[in-house]
Amino acid sequence: MEADRLAGNMTSGNRDVHRLFAATFHSSQMTTISRVWIDDGCIACSLCQDYCPEVFLVVDGEDCIVKDDAGAYFGEKKEDIHEAATDCPVEVIRIEVVEVATA
Repeated sequence: MEADRLAGNMTSGNRDVHRLFAATFHSSQMTTISRVWIDDGCIACSLCQDYCPEVFLVVDGEDCIVKDDAGAYFGEKKEDIHEAATDCPVEVIRIEVVEVATA
């Protein structure tokens, strides 16, 4: 399944995230973000929070988290989340996308 392939490849680095996400985002297939997470190594630079404060939060200037209610914004903030992952200076933001069933 395409979604499994994309999800598996998404963790191999943000350059791969960018290529795979861009190819999927601009293809005729409908996809949605199903999961966003931050791997170890975050430097709490606040870039992701600046791009998408609905999803990311820097806590005490020391750690960045994905907010508990972030999933509610995955659809409308898809591009902002993608940009945060692509521009992350330490490449620790991960995105999992899945295909959306179309009628």
